[in-house]
Amino acid sequence: KESRLLKSNKKTIGVVVDISEGSVRSLKNAEIQCKVNGIKYSFTYNSNFSFTKLGDTVLIKFATKDRSVATAIDKYYMKKYKHLK
Repeated sequence: KESRLLKSNKKTIGVVVDISEGSVRSLKNAEIQCKVNGIKYSFTYNSNFSFTKLGDTVLIKFATKDRSVATAIDKYYMKKYKHLK
């Protein structure tokens, strides 16, 4: 369902607000927040975020029909934006 929704998408910048440890065999999860039209959205992305710090930015794409569906497309997009505060 998510891949179908993400076919119609837009890109924006998200900020890493939390990094949680996974189990021994899983990767670290990152909670990423973004703002779209003044509304703050938050989602969890499971990938290797061991190199990131809180406040780092990532490029994400979100579904235009359901903005709660999003995925990180460039987790190395590391400009320090403070626009989500």
